[in-house]
Formats: sequence, C-alpha cells, structure tokens
Amino acid sequence: MVGISIEAGEDGRGLLRLRAEDAKHAMRYAACQPNRLPDWFEPLYRAYPETGFALVWGETRWELANGAPDQPMHDMLHDLVYRAPWLHADMAVPIHDWFVEHGAINHDALRYGRSIMVSGGLPAEKLATLARQQVDTAPASQQPAWYALWVDTDADAAIPKLEARLAALPRPDDARFAEQFVVALVGGRRENGPTIGRWRTPPHLKRLYLLMHRHIRSSEDINRAGGGVYWRS
Repeated sequence: MVGISIEAGEDGRGLLRLRAEDAKHAMRYAACQPNRLPDWFEPLYRAYPETGFALVWGETRWELANGAPDQPMHDMLHDLVYRAPWLHADMAVPIHDWFVEHGAINHDALRYGRSIMVSGGLPAEKLATLARQQVDTAPASQQPAWYALWVDTDADAAIPKLEARLAALPRPDDARFAEQFVVALVGGRRENGPTIGRWRTPPHLKRLYLLMHRHIRSSEDINRAGGGVYWRS
C-alpha cells in the first residue's frame, strides 16, 4: 500500500499508467485495508469504472448479506458514506434494489444505505415506495427509521400512517418508537445525513410536533434536575 501511494503521486494520477490487471489488483488491495478507499482510489476508479464498480459493489453486497443483525458496521458501507461521496451516485440504485429484495440486515446498514441513496440522487418517489413497503415487513427495531424515510419523502401519505402506528402501541412502547423515529428524521449523535425534507412545511411540522408530544410524555421522563448532562436516544 505504501508503494502504491508513492506511485500514485499527490493527485493519484500516477496510477493511470498501470495496466488494467494491475489497476484491478491495486483497487483490491485498497478494499482489503482497514482504512480503505484512499485518495488515489477515485482517479483509478474513474479510469477503470467497470472494474471499480464490480469491486466496490461486490464488497458492499457482501456486507449487506453477511452483517450481523446486532453488530455495528465499520467497513465498506461506512467508508462509502464518510470517505467516498463521489461513489454514491453509482451505489444508490444497487443498494436500493438490494433493500427491495432483502431488506436491511441491521440498523447501520439501513442508516448508511439511506444516506447513500439520498445523496446519490434517487427520486423521492422511489425512496417513498421503498419505505412504504418496509414499514410493514422490516424487523420491529428498524420500523421507526423506515417511517422516518417515508415521512421525509412523502409526508402527506406517511404521517397519517405514523399516527395510526403510534396509536396502536401500548405505553411505553409508543414513546420509544416515537423517540427513535424523531432521531432518525431530524438527526442525532449518530443519525445525521442527507434528507429529502418533504416534511419541512409548517402544517407537517405542527402535526409532527403535536404527535411527538402526545407520545413522548414529559411526565414519564427521567427527573435529571441537578444531575448533569443526560442523553435520551
């Protein structure tokens, strides 16, 4: 990897002299590293887009298929979000199609996939259709986040369904669901990402504000007066 970085030069274009087979090996080495997708990966990917796409999507697909339901993900999906926004347009459609067929293996896969799909420019209508399907079929732990994507992309249709979903839950399950939903919608310590923002209108904001206060009841909150900083997630 050190040798490849030296060969790449400051802008990565030194690697463009590589033969196709050597370029493929260089990209594969990058994908196998803990800190993958170095700066020189982009010019090499653009020079050999079919090879690069096959490699990146192959790694991403493996993660989506083999991640543990209860374990965080810090591999290719993570690096796509934080180190390679230039790849989002290429990865958005295959990730969307994977979710349509298989769903998300865990919350991180959903969170990273949502960021890539939105940043990659998928139409709001396409994302709304996906979210509408997943709110009925996804594991219960993921449903607040899928509702958040649905509200973000089609608030008119999604908010009434969210109201009905919360009304059907017993206390305090409704509060927990509402808390997770609102963090996924507006962001939190680990939930920040690009959004469509179809809910950012005065009528929708008012309706969501009242709905959250109806189910996240201050009377049930922890008394933290004088106890320092408190995070509720």
